[in-house]
Amino acid sequence: MTAAKRYLAFWLSGLLATMVTEAQTNGSIDALTLEQALSLAERSHPYLVEANALVRAAEGRVQQAGVRPNPEAIARMENAPFRGNTTGNADYLAGVGVAIPLGNRREQATRVEDLDRQRLGFEAGGKRLELHRRVQGEFALALYQDQARHLRSELVTSSEQAVQVTRARLDAGDAVPTDLARVEAEMATAQAEWRRSDLMRRQALASLSATIGLPAEDVRGVQGSLGTTLEIPALEELTAELATHPAMAAAGADLSAREAGVSLSKVQRIPDLKAELLYHRIESSQRDAFDVGVSLPLPLFDRGRGRLLEAESQRDAAEARLRSTSIQLQARLREFHALLTVALSDARTLEAEVLPRMKLVRESTEARYAAGDLNLSEVLSVRRDDTVVRLRYLEALRDTMLAWAQLRPFLKG
Repeated sequence: MTAAKRYLAFWLSGLLATMVTEAQTNGSIDALTLEQALSLAERSHPYLVEANALVRAAEGRVQQAGVRPNPEAIARMENAPFRGNTTGNADYLAGVGVAIPLGNRREQATRVEDLDRQRLGFEAGGKRLELHRRVQGEFALALYQDQARHLRSELVTSSEQAVQVTRARLDAGDAVPTDLARVEAEMATAQAEWRRSDLMRRQALASLSATIGLPAEDVRGVQGSLGTTLEIPALEELTAELATHPAMAAAGADLSAREAGVSLSKVQRIPDLKAELLYHRIESSQRDAFDVGVSLPLPLFDRGRGRLLEAESQRDAAEARLRSTSIQLQARLREFHALLTVALSDARTLEAEVLPRMKLVRESTEARYAAGDLNLSEVLSVRRDDTVVRLRYLEALRDTMLAWAQLRPFLKG
C-alpha cells in the first residue's frame, strides 16, 4: 500500500469514527461503554468547556501583559491671546509622548500572568479528573442497576416456572393448594421487585446522562463488567506521587504567581518616566522649533504600600492553601485506598468462596425438590438466600468500582 493510500485509509477511518460518535451524541445510545461515556463527557460537558475557556482567557492576559505601552499623540495650542487674532498669534505644538516603564515591570507582569495561566491549566486537569470520577461512579451505579434488574428478571422467570410446576403437581395430587399460593406469592413479589429495579435502572441511566452532559433520554443502556480485574497500588507509592496531583500543582503555581505578584507590586511602586518630543510652531515670529521634555510622578501620597500589603497577604494565603491542599489530599488518599481495599476483598471473598458454595446448595436443593425429597418451604428459603448472596456480590462489585473511581485521580496515566 502506498503512502497516499495509507493516508486515505487513515483519513476515512477517522471520518467514520467521528460520524459514529456524532450519531451516538445526536441520538440514543443503547449500549454505552465506560470509554464512550468518558469521551463524550470530555467533549460536551460544560464543566470542562468552562475550564478550557478560562485557560484561553489567561493566555490572552499573558499576551497582553508583555505589550509595550502605546505612544500618545499630542496637539496643543499655547499662548493664545484673548483679544485680537487669537489663532494667528497663538503657538502650536504637535508631537508624541511615550511612557517608559522603569525596572522590569513588563517582564514581572508577564510572569505573573503566565503562572496564573499554569494554575488554571492544572485546575482544568483536576476538573477533568473530577469529571472522570463522577462519570465512573455514575456508570458503576447504572451498570449495577442494569445487572440487578437482569438478576431480578431471572428470579421472575424462575418463580413463573415454579408456579407452573406446582400447578402440575397439584393437578397430579403431589401438592396442596397452600403450596401453589406460596409460589404465586413469591412470583408476585419477584415481579414487584423487578418493576422497582427497572425504575431504579432508568433513574441511574438518567443520572449518568446528566453527569456526561447529555439529555436524560439519550443513554438507554450500558455495557461493561462490574468484575473488572484491579490491582491496588501501594499506599506509600501513591503518597510519594501526591506532588504531581493537579490540585497540588495548581496550588504550587498559585503560590508562585502570588510570589511574583509581590515582586510586581514592588516594581510598580517605581513611577513611569514619560518622555515627549514636540514640534513647536511660533506664529507670532513665524518660526519653527521643537520641544523635548520628560516628566516623572512624585510618589508623595501614593507609594503603592496598599498594593504591596495586598500582594504579600495573598502570597501568605496561597502558602497556607498549599499546605492545606497537601493535608487534605493525603487524608482523602488514605480514605479511598482503605475503601478500595475493603471493597475488593469483600468482592473476591464472595466470588471465590461464597458464590460457588451457594450455587452448589441451590442446585442440590432444586434436584432434591424435583425428586420429592424436600418440601417447597425449604426450596423457597434456599432461593431467597441465593438471591441475597448474588445481589450482595453485585453490591460489592459496585462498591469496588465506586472506590476505584475515587482513587483513580491519584494514579499516574
